[in-house]
Amino acid sequence: MKATIAMLWLCILVALPTRGGEGFFGNSGGMSLDEFSYLPELGVNAVIYGLFIGPQGPPQARPRDRIRMRGLIELGVTPVPTFWAPELPPEATDSVAAIVEYFTAGPGVEEVGAPVCYWQIGNEENGDWGTSCPPEEFARRVAIIAAGGGEWIDVFNFHYYGLARPSPRLSAAQTYRTGEELVRKMRRVLAEYGYGEKSIWRSETSTYSGLVGEIAQSEEEQAADLVKRFVLLYSLGVEKAFWTYLVEPRYEGTGVGFFDQAGLVYDGFGPYDRGAGVKKRAFFAYRELAHRLEGAELVSRWEEAGVSWFQFSGPAGPFSVLWQDPWLRQGPLWIIPAGTVQALDIYGQPLGEWRGPFKLELGLAPVYLVGEIEKISLSAPPLRAS
Repeated sequence: MKATIAMLWLCILVALPTRGGEGFFGNSGGMSLDEFSYLPELGVNAVIYGLFIGPQGPPQARPRDRIRMRGLIELGVTPVPTFWAPELPPEATDSVAAIVEYFTAGPGVEEVGAPVCYWQIGNEENGDWGTSCPPEEFARRVAIIAAGGGEWIDVFNFHYYGLARPSPRLSAAQTYRTGEELVRKMRRVLAEYGYGEKSIWRSETSTYSGLVGEIAQSEEEQAADLVKRFVLLYSLGVEKAFWTYLVEPRYEGTGVGFFDQAGLVYDGFGPYDRGAGVKKRAFFAYRELAHRLEGAELVSRWEEAGVSWFQFSGPAGPFSVLWQDPWLRQGPLWIIPAGTVQALDIYGQPLGEWRGPFKLELGLAPVYLVGEIEKISLSAPPLRAS
């Protein structure tokens, strides 16, 4: 079997030649079997989950891994299992090759229901914790996981987190806009080394609702930020994007940590939690966005003075995603439709319907405009003579 490898910036992912076509919307982080039931409702296409499949040992001895792979595949979700590799002795090469072959071209394919084509290796290799290591060691691990395959690098990835709006208390904190800068830098470096055609994923991103330190964010702010992150990355040609986490994970264990509050479903722990199993507003925003963007193509992108307008052609017709960052601009917008246009909030609830020019007041959250738009203006159109 000939395996190819995908190396993700900050993460590593092994991909095999049969990949592609699985969709844009993903989820990453800890993923218990109980969480699988949320995936069809959300419209999740791929999951990087808490499967730490060690680099050594026979694949037959991994019933836990098979259960999770099979469970995702049965739901039509692409599984991305993880090789947790703090160190890889040379003798691990044969074991790794056997594991990959077992689940991509061997008996494991029948056991789990389809070839497993993606394998994540470690996490944040260029950081200072977990499976981090010097570049030379990183390259050696990639070589072992590739197990003599062809091209080593298929997909490059990045992580980014941050706040739903800039904060003077944390002026260096990332926001959704940071993703554009990171993609631009990655493409520049990839092109410099002859890999400009390679795919880019964003395997981890999120913000929270609740309180972290002195910065409080509402459920509405988290939901608005989720939509902006995904739409921006979609427009940039990022192949897949993964929100971290689905159910709040008790990552910090305090109930008031960033990741403790970054999920889409409450876990019942912490002072700002509304009860185990309660879905946040961001859950419903994710669901509506996945429904809107599935199979859609970007037609145009326009930005001015903090206003962002993305026009799409979808299976059900034209629609737009429109937002205004209130820290850059406040005030109404004027919409000139080409016919009947319906405005919806990020949860899919109707806000109004118009056949002619109309004024729209925006807060922090984006809106959907269903129908064809001729123009969006930051100033009122001139009065027409009666």
